[in-house]
Amino acid sequence: MLMFGSTLDVSFHNVVVPAAEGFHKLPAKMDLVFLDIDDPAYFDAICFFQIIYKPTLILVYVGLQTMPWSLLTFGMAQLDILIDNFENMEKLMIQTKEKK
Repeated sequence: MLMFGSTLDVSFHNVVVPAAEGFHKLPAKMDLVFLDIDDPAYFDAICFFQIIYKPTLILVYVGLQTMPWSLLTFGMAQLDILIDNFENMEKLMIQTKEKK
């Protein structure tokens, strides 16, 4: 949900809004630019870069935020299995003896 909402928001602000204005200005403000942005070749490249890099950053941030949650969930599931094995140790031993 987080990734979908963030990507939708950034896509709207980086693609739809500049497209509505005919791509005459960049999607994001650039303060530290060493290139002439008014030159069409640089403008197109920088505009493409801005459209691509923000959704990519969002995917990276969402991945980094969900990694601890997934590790915690995995650890909790493994501990639940271990607790269940300890609680049912007698039944497991009887079943393994019967199989032999």
